Amino acid sequence: MEIHGDESRGEQFGLSPAFLFCFLILTNLLYLKRMVFLLVMKTGFGWIEIGENRYEYDIIIHTDGTISKRPKKRSRTLKPEYGHTPLSEEELDVVRTEHPEVVYIGTGQSGSLPVTPEAHELLRTYEMVMLPTPQLLSRLSQEKRRHVAIVHVTC
Repeated sequence: MEIHGDESRGEQFGLSPAFLFCFLILTNLLYLKRMVFLLVMKTGFGWIEIGENRYEYDIIIHTDGTISKRPKKRSRTLKPEYGHTPLSEEELDVVRTEHPEVVYIGTGQSGSLPVTPEAHELLRTYEMVMLPTPQLLSRLSQEKRRHVAIVHVTC
């Protein structure tokens, strides 16, 4: 395909300027929706609300803004030792694979989530914010850097 100097980048691929303009607007609106979505967060014992969605289980907020259930089954064998299912290194694959600039750990409504020494060791290689979940949400809602958040919703 020969490209001439007077063709726009979109036209060389058969895309009209109107399509490109609409695509740009839609992309920006989706980005802004994600930013507003992350700004509206509430929590209470056993739940967290993000945007219009309520989660009644621990969650992970990924670097792309998607939310998944915390895989705490991987740490259940440690419950007798800690008296509560701790956050262990076994659950931190998300941190290893997504390479966030900062990692947020919500330690529950009263800050009681135990974190294993191995998990602490791994998390030390990242900038980390570890706070009780209600306090964490106000910090998290203002974060602009690439981040992962692991949020405990009970104790």
